[in-house]
Amino acid sequence: MSVPAISHFQSAPLLSAEDERDLAQTIERGRAAAQRLSDGGGLDGDQHLVQDGAVAKQTFVESNIRLVLSTARSFRTPSHVDRNDVIQDGILGLERAVDRFDWRKGYKFSTYATWWIRQSMQRGFENTGSTIRIPAHRSSELRVALATAKAGVDELPEALRRVAAITTLDSIDRVTDDSQQSLTDSLASNDDGPDVMMERSIDRDAVLCLLDDLDPVTRQIVEQRFGFGQEPPQTYAALAVRFEMSHESVRRRVIKALTHLRPRATALAA
Repeated sequence: MSVPAISHFQSAPLLSAEDERDLAQTIERGRAAAQRLSDGGGLDGDQHLVQDGAVAKQTFVESNIRLVLSTARSFRTPSHVDRNDVIQDGILGLERAVDRFDWRKGYKFSTYATWWIRQSMQRGFENTGSTIRIPAHRSSELRVALATAKAGVDELPEALRRVAAITTLDSIDRVTDDSQQSLTDSLASNDDGPDVMMERSIDRDAVLCLLDDLDPVTRQIVEQRFGFGQEPPQTYAALAVRFEMSHESVRRRVIKALTHLRPRATALAA
């Protein structure tokens, strides 16, 4: 798709949740119509649906360009990288987010798109961060290997040692600007994708909402038993000491709480 000037993007209106849903549905209908036309079985009006889908995608991108600019400003950009290139990479990530956004899941587009924008910017760094181009997945492997090696290059796996010998460890680890960021810091993340992260966040919020039905002490016990706070899951023995109860009392509280919450949890999962 064509990319208008940044000033045009900045003047585009912001979208409400309902606007996002309507645009996403229009894009989806246009995509389905394009597939029917490609298969030779188009319906009356499919051409208009395809056109409407293209306009909706353009509007979706233009209305979210502020998110790209905000992310670019907060990104630690190496001194050798032009910020306009970073913004362009972010726009490509935004377009991917628009293409992949599932309006049925009910979460905000900006939360979903930020992951794609940052990932696209990081990929752009990989393309310019070294004289010799390293594939993205190999860059990630090299980053992990360099972070975990204890005694230098000799301990790296053979394939990664060859890559390291070509690029030199010094060029990967050297600081690139005043922010004290190295090229290693700019390589792509191995974190879960946005869909997994959002679903996990939604599930966690639902569980915490369920726990509101419990009395404060029981809630704390359940949260700590299953690791919903900052600490890892605790044993019954550890909780007994912490709450000054017997091991059996703690266990009974947890079982009773789960029995109480199970009907609502089942209804939410349906």
